[in-house]
Amino acid sequence: MRERRELRRELTESRFEFETAAEALRRGVWTSNPPLPGTGSSKVARVSLIRRLLGDEAIQHIWYVPHYQEPEETKELLARLKRVFPEAQLSERLFEPCHPGCFPHGTLVETPAGPRRIETLQVGDLVTSLAATGEPIAVPIEAVFRTDNRLWEVATAKGVIVTTETQPLCTSLGQIETAGNLQPGDTIVRWESGTPKSETIETVHQTERIEPVINLVLDGGEYFIASGCVARSKPPAEPGP
Repeated sequence: MRERRELRRELTESRFEFETAAEALRRGVWTSNPPLPGTGSSKVARVSLIRRLLGDEAIQHIWYVPHYQEPEETKELLARLKRVFPEAQLSERLFEPCHPGCFPHGTLVETPAGPRRIETLQVGDLVTSLAATGEPIAVPIEAVFRTDNRLWEVATAKGVIVTTETQPLCTSLGQIETAGNLQPGDTIVRWESGTPKSETIETVHQTERIEPVINLVLDGGEYFIASGCVARSKPPAEPGP
């Protein structure tokens, strides 16, 4: 009991997600035949009557992200989870590509005061955007979008841009393409000494890394400069009916 309580608290404080059998039932996702969504199981998880009388409850499902830990750490943790919560289904959490793309922590974003790490930027801060003529303009951040996603790398002779599959990058002024659709030999627009310049892509590939990522919604600008390249910002949400 004590180890179950302690491990459940660890799950709550970590990048794991779990659902109790009671929560699954309350959500109304359970019937006697079909599996719970994402579980592959058609059985409601149960613990013994004695455990229930002592205040324990069954864990229906635990979702984990292996790339947040070293492989050996993941292996050890999964073995512990299976031992402590034998009734639970364990599944790797799958990510949908974030729309319309993002950049990981540590990415440098150009601002009028100089480059800043993307995770330090807040609503109201000024960033460097581009006018239709390619001239730099200062625009405020309207909103900051945060999620977790798998990273992609786009390499040129000038360096590697780390982003997500659906992040639109400028291939020329006024033209964009998502990182996942770029090919070696395509061009992207890099920002060098205050001037946009075309750079040829050498390689594009998906990594095994899943990390926290961020995109910016700008007030009065469509583009910002991240990791030395010109990228399209996340557009504002569409107005409701």
